[in-house]
Amino acid sequence: QKINKGDLICTWDPFNNVIVAEANGHVKFDAVIEGITYRDEADEQTGHREKVVIETKDKTKLPSIIIEGKEKKTYNLPVGSHIVVEE
Repeated sequence: QKINKGDLICTWDPFNNVIVAEANGHVKFDAVIEGITYRDEADEQTGHREKVVIETKDKTKLPSIIIEGKEKKTYNLPVGSHIVVEE
């Protein structure tokens, strides 16, 4: 679609930092371990359950999402991240 200078092409929620993958592929988790690097929480409004990254005492565990496709991209997940994808 052709756009002109000054056209609004997206809006952003200033209270969220969204990780958007740069490559196509399949999602894999690394060091996403229940009770160690994340906890399962229920959203009171929607009733859906999601994983929330927590601080871990085991500093060798760095939770991340790996996108495996033609390229392999890794995204580290900061404490407080809500994981809304599945492997």
